[in-house]
Amino acid sequence: MNQTAEIYNTHMISTSQVTQKSKEQTKKIVGLFNKRLKRNLQAIILTGSLQTKGFNEKWSDIDIIIILDEINLRDEATTAKTSKELEKKLGRHIGINILTKRQAERPIKPSVFIPGKSLQMFNEFTSDQVIYQRDPSLKLFRPNKKEVREYSLINIGFLQTFSRRTLSTNTLRTKSDYKKTLEKEIRIAFIITKLAVQYFTGKTCDTKPIIIETASITLKRFDFSPLIKMQRLIDHWGTPMTKKNYINRLKIANNYIENFCEYVQRRIAK
Repeated sequence: MNQTAEIYNTHMISTSQVTQKSKEQTKKIVGLFNKRLKRNLQAIILTGSLQTKGFNEKWSDIDIIIILDEINLRDEATTAKTSKELEKKLGRHIGINILTKRQAERPIKPSVFIPGKSLQMFNEFTSDQVIYQRDPSLKLFRPNKKEVREYSLINIGFLQTFSRRTLSTNTLRTKSDYKKTLEKEIRIAFIITKLAVQYFTGKTCDTKPIIIETASITLKRFDFSPLIKMQRLIDHWGTPMTKKNYINRLKIANNYIENFCEYVQRRIAK
């Protein structure tokens, strides 16, 4: 495929909600992965808050899906090395999932073999999310309603297990330890709420305030006030806190995850 067939799309990051700094960071990510992965790189798709109005300069990661013609040890190692190099340069975590072109177009048992974040992208996909594409004929998979409900429920369970494993296998000592763990727990809290709304109603929510609003309307028997507190904390994430404050907020986030997952299971069992 010659160079003229490649597409580099920056339209999707033109919103005023995203800073010029983040736009430049995204361009650097595309440029370096294209240089390192070469012809094996088929597409890079932006996911998460940067392609919505929910991006927060102090909180948000840059999440991408890399689609390769084939997956091999060399390019997996190249991806790991490149992402760490970019994180160090840009000062921001880069979340990456890798799929083959066949998986992206014709997945087999997607709820089993495709990561939840990638399936969510397929469900919400718009062409503006493609920030690099070598082959214009690439057509991404779109999950049906049954598959959406299936992976939504599976990933609620997975994330609850991940939360429990994190807190039961890691010894938290420093303020930094508690802050990093709190960040993970808050992300889990919002994701499982979004997935539950999706499971019960079929609705998708693209920002955290919309997740709270939609969940409060559609899942009326549950108390979402802890999630509102977490949203306020995100809005002021750059504000320093004491270790005690991080611990207290971690308790709120963890209790929310456990209580909400229990609520989802009881509702399903009815």
